[in-house]
Order: sequence, then C-alpha cells, then structure tokens
Amino acid sequence: MEMGNYKKVMLVGNGMLACSIAINLLRAGHIVFWKTDEDGLTERSVLEHLKDLRTYDHSRPDQSGIEYIQEYRNDTALAIVITEEDEMMKKNLIKLLDGFLDRKTTIAVNTESFFLSSLYAGCRYPDRVIGLNWALPAHTTAFLELITDGVSDLEKAGLVKTLAENCWRKDPYLLRCGYSIRARLMAAIIREALFLVEHGFASVDDIDRANRNDAGYYLPFAGNCRYMDLMGTYAYGVVMKDLNGELSTAGKVPVFFDKLIQEEKLGMDKQEGFYGYTRAEVESWKAKSRKFSYEIRKVMDKYPFGYLTRDQSVQTLSTEKVNE
Repeated sequence: MEMGNYKKVMLVGNGMLACSIAINLLRAGHIVFWKTDEDGLTERSVLEHLKDLRTYDHSRPDQSGIEYIQEYRNDTALAIVITEEDEMMKKNLIKLLDGFLDRKTTIAVNTESFFLSSLYAGCRYPDRVIGLNWALPAHTTAFLELITDGVSDLEKAGLVKTLAENCWRKDPYLLRCGYSIRARLMAAIIREALFLVEHGFASVDDIDRANRNDAGYYLPFAGNCRYMDLMGTYAYGVVMKDLNGELSTAGKVPVFFDKLIQEEKLGMDKQEGFYGYTRAEVESWKAKSRKFSYEIRKVMDKYPFGYLTRDQSVQTLSTEKVNE
C-alpha cells in the first residue's frame, strides 16, 4: 500500500505505549512528528527499542524519522492521541485538535472506558474522530481496535484499517458500536479474578497460573470462540449453564485492590503491586518481556487467524448486524 497522505503522522502522548507506537510507525516508514512532555525519557526508550529491533527483528529503521515537536502540526492526515484514561483530558485535547487541525485530518484516540460520542461532544467535525486502541508493545503485537459509531466517517476509518493491515503489521478489527470490546472482555476476567482472591478461593499465584497455562496457551492460536469450536461447544454450554449464575457481578473493585492503589503499589515501576520486586528484578522482567513479545509474534505469524468468508460464518453476519 502506498502511504500517500499518510506518510506523515502526528503522535501526541507520553509513556511506554506512545513510545512503542512511535517505533511501530517508524518501522513502517512514516515520518513521525511526536509531541511529548518526556523528550529525554522517550529518546532513551526509542534507542532501547531500536536495539531490540536490530537484535530480534533484524531491522534497522532510521531514527531520524522521528521528529520531536513543541507545537501541533497541521500538515498530517492522521493524528494519533494517547492519554491517560481520563475522560475530561481526552475531551479537551480532542476539542483543541479539532479546532486546530485541517478538516481532512483524522483524529484517532485511545479509549477503554468511554463512549466515542462522549469524547467528540462539542467538536466541529465529530465524524473525523475515531477510537484507536493498541496493545503494549505496539510495535510487536498484532492487536489494533478501531472504534466508530453512527456519526463516524467510515471511509476515513477504513483507510486507517487498511494502513494498519498493510503497513503496521496489525490484524485490526473495526467496531461500529462506539466503545471498546477489548476493555470489556479484559474487565470481565479481572473482575472474576479479583473476586476469587478477595474471598480466599484462590491466590494471586493461582490466578496467574490458571490464565497463563490454559487460556494463555491457546488464545494466541485461536481466540475464544474458535477454540470452543475446536474443542466442541456443547461442553462449554453445559458448564456456562451451571456456572454463569455464580460469577461475580461486583460493581466496584474489592477493598484489597483499592488499598493497593491508595498505597501507590502501582506495579513494577513502583517495585510493588500484586508482587514485590527488587530493582534488578524489574529490569529483568522488562527485558524478558520485550524479548518474549518478538518470539510469541513469530509463533503467531506461523498460524494466521484465517478469517472466514461472510457466507461461511453465522457469527460474522450476526456481529455485523449488531454493529450496524
């Protein structure tokens, strides 16, 4: 695919996700204008990622393709926005960009918790705002979730999807329901996991082993629904009939988890979360995680998803009907 107007991309955001998106775009051949408040930190992270690319991917993208900017650019067809999961922060930034950017520029924002309609409220051109969710690290994972609704310009969204498929090494899907499905699927698993730990039915170790050694083993190959087809859906139907009524319906996080947050046990960067870590252990986990992300992607690429055609899949038809 020729990038055409999408050769230049403006990236707005901080942190690990924004950094790995910049690397993903750089490797694809884009010129990336990156507005970040963490210039020194991001430059060090970029160098680390480029070293990983040389080691594990045998690719050498030119670092000069990233330009750090202080002011917003108005000469790109795509602006990718990465912010914390804060509704007002997202709304304010989208509205600012909507007032500044050329009418034709697509604004793509990450959103896990919020409806797209709440984020583009008050914009002059709400049809050009789409949701775009990534997985970390963005430059090795195949995940990309595009979110649209009844207001969205589907042609613009479709062009981003095609760009992702042909240039970003993504296996994207496009939703028309206005919200993230990835977030809901993950939240359901986490809610049940926290419920089991809270009530003493399982330890944190038990939860991690159950997910890693079962679901983690087959999900990279097939996903949930195709795996049920592979194993036989009848057994799952019987289990769910008896089990669904027992699952957690909690509307808030449990006390022990809220305490972790209040005590700022926020994960490896704080050296404590569900587990405790030394600084050396943190660095080791991060290095192994980066290496693993390349290795698992190579395995997954050997077994591509293999989409069914419309006339072969009842599920495809029903999903499109729901999303209309």
